[in-house]
Amino acid sequence: MNEVIRCKNISVKFRKKFLQLENNYALQDINFEIKTNEIFGIIGPSGAGKTTLLNVLTNQVSFKGELDIDGIPVEKNDKVFEQISLCAVDSGLYDELSVIDNLLLYANIFGKGPKKVKKLLRSAGLHDCQKIKMSKLSTGMKRRVSLIRCFLNNAGIVLLDEPTSNVDPITSKKIRNLIYKIKKSGKTVILTTHNMNEAENFCDHLILMNEGRIIEQGSPENIKNKFAGIKIEVTCFTFDNRSDIFVLPKQNSELADFILNNRIRSIHSNEPTLETVFIQSIEKRNISNEN
Repeated sequence: MNEVIRCKNISVKFRKKFLQLENNYALQDINFEIKTNEIFGIIGPSGAGKTTLLNVLTNQVSFKGELDIDGIPVEKNDKVFEQISLCAVDSGLYDELSVIDNLLLYANIFGKGPKKVKKLLRSAGLHDCQKIKMSKLSTGMKRRVSLIRCFLNNAGIVLLDEPTSNVDPITSKKIRNLIYKIKKSGKTVILTTHNMNEAENFCDHLILMNEGRIIEQGSPENIKNKFAGIKIEVTCFTFDNRSDIFVLPKQNSELADFILNNRIRSIHSNEPTLETVFIQSIEKRNISNEN
């Protein structure tokens, strides 16, 4: 896959000079690449720099460093920012207009007709709600209406800021299904989230951020294996028929010897979660900084 976005040594300073901070950077030395037609996650706690990074990608804040979009440096042609659409999942819709009227208004800007809008409403499970005013919809339904707009514009890259925050698990699943459909339509999706479990199971690649820096990046699986690896948890019978549990590193020779020489009751792998890796990465970095 081709690179659709490349960030090299991106840094952003805080604007307010009166802030007495040890670190004057909202972003510092940010480097990553995003492939065409993938779901790319920007993960981190509040204040990590996620929103500032979105502002860089949408030309809303000045920065130092290099940013290429579709292989074109933005300083040579800022029209490349038109390839990026920030889909504000909680804004940009008119409360007193119906669902269908909101979407038709948006579709007309990009030359899309009612047939396309109604097809998308059916796909999102919102066809029966099309004549209801936006003000009457639940938060989750409003989010899905907002996401439908991503199918209607001409941008190849879609940015979503916390698309599943503050919604129930069922609604969250419906929103993720819509995001998958956005990807299948040929677009690249970039999203921010606090939800580590969602990022682990949903994103193709991601960056873990803290205090304006990237602390880890790669596929969720590679990040987990790189930092913590996979361990084997073995439960054995003892002489008095009680169970003892041992955790072994995933090494074939050690595991084979252990199985041959012990009364095995059960055996299964024990993978670290992305949340565990993230916390350990921050703790490791803090210890390194103290030294």
